[in-house]
Amino acid sequence: MANQDDTRQLRNAFGRFATGVCVVSCQSSIGPVGITVNSFSSVSLRPALLSWCIAHGSDRYDAFAQAETFHVDILHASQEDVAMHFARHAAIDSNMDLEVTPHGLKLPGSLVHFACRMHARYGVGDHDILVGEIFQHEQDEGPGLGYFGGKFINISNK
Repeated sequence: MANQDDTRQLRNAFGRFATGVCVVSCQSSIGPVGITVNSFSSVSLRPALLSWCIAHGSDRYDAFAQAETFHVDILHASQEDVAMHFARHAAIDSNMDLEVTPHGLKLPGSLVHFACRMHARYGVGDHDILVGEIFQHEQDEGPGLGYFGGKFINISNK
């Protein structure tokens, strides 16, 4: 991309693709760290692998670059406040309802919880693609939190 206008147009174009919203977390030297992502993807069933991306310039990049395990929560439609918190802040809020595990944070009310071992990291452009091998997961029912056109949306099966 040649300039900031082109970059903004590309970002807006990417925003036309509806995604789910997740919080990825890990343990770090300063305690648990979380980040909101919409780059989550299933990769493989055998072995059970998932992926997500983090920008090299993220203030949470170092924590995830050093992590051997991490946790992914696929958010329920009611968890927009959780998504906004971890989009802005790495640290947990003392008022948040969550469970701290050896692998990261488990957010009660999420649709799915995945606990992962770091399987691979790939540097691509200005991001890393992180691939996790799932060693534990739990799931629940309900509408998901989505993101489209720069706004949160409710994703239901209706």
